[in-house]
Amino acid sequence: MSIIQCPQCRKEISNRATQCIHCGYNLQEPQECLKYCQECGSPIKNTENTCPYCGCPVEDFVQPAQNKKNHMLHFVVTIVVIACVAIVGYGIYQYNNRITYYKVVDEINTARNESVDEVNECSALLMDVWNNAIWEVSDPKTDPFTCPNGVFVEDFNDALQSLYSDAAFCEKLDVIEEQQLALRKLEKQLPTAPKGLEGHSELTHDMVENHVDLSMLVLQPSGNYYTVLDQFNELFDQANEILMELESYNE
Repeated sequence: MSIIQCPQCRKEISNRATQCIHCGYNLQEPQECLKYCQECGSPIKNTENTCPYCGCPVEDFVQPAQNKKNHMLHFVVTIVVIACVAIVGYGIYQYNNRITYYKVVDEINTARNESVDEVNECSALLMDVWNNAIWEVSDPKTDPFTCPNGVFVEDFNDALQSLYSDAAFCEKLDVIEEQQLALRKLEKQLPTAPKGLEGHSELTHDMVENHVDLSMLVLQPSGNYYTVLDQFNELFDQANEILMELESYNE
């Protein structure tokens, strides 16, 4: 059942009604309500030349069936347009997300590469000072810390303390710490990986984590010489594996 308007009083009634419950209009009179005004939608008699409700001329009147077809056509067209807009919008979103993703990845790679040299230099000096202090090996780079007065220190910890008190070395450590914080900040800006790049995103996070661990090992070494050396070697090997896997995404 649907609701229509009475042709006479224009009040709402059932389309199955045989008589208007409001004004008593006979809805079964032949050919009384075959036309509908396209302008206002009111049902009118076939004998009318103009719509008595809005004045629309007779040539603009349409049959109800045709009116329903037009509404259905408009509905289908609207659905198709909405679907097309949604598809195009999703495509634009994916494209912009991919552009943003690679932009942040490039910034992460740049920040890491700038920090790698500092970390490698400081870690190498740290392990050289440690080794040379233990085995009393003379080296122009480590002598200021291992044998400051021409005599090797009795305890390698004295050499390490001297290294970590050196102004130039401390300045490099400050730079490493700042680079570490900047790298973490960029990692938080990395958007959700575009479709197909989930593995790339995971490797990028692993790369940042690996470099932060290397930085912390330089900033705060803990353990004996051999355990720290093993940690450095393990992290360097891990970094190479991650970079090789990331490179495969660009091939």
